[in-house]
Amino acid sequence: MLEERLNNKKEALLEKELVYEEVSNLAEKLRTQALDGRKTTLEINEKINEYRARTNDLARKLYASVSEVSMLQSKALKL
Repeated sequence: MLEERLNNKKEALLEKELVYEEVSNLAEKLRTQALDGRKTTLEINEKINEYRARTNDLARKLYASVSEVSMLQSKALKL
């Protein structure tokens, strides 16, 4: 009777160990996926910042060109 209980406990323990290993493996896969996602997000944010800076620079150049054209137009109208 005691041996039977001991064997049942050992069997239950082995089952729990298998479940623990599987959960640990799944958790590690999720951890890896999360880290990869962070890298991707960081890369995307860096690209967005580059494009935003380039857009702002182009907008400034465009405004400067428009101002220059306006000045030239006003000079032409005075002549």
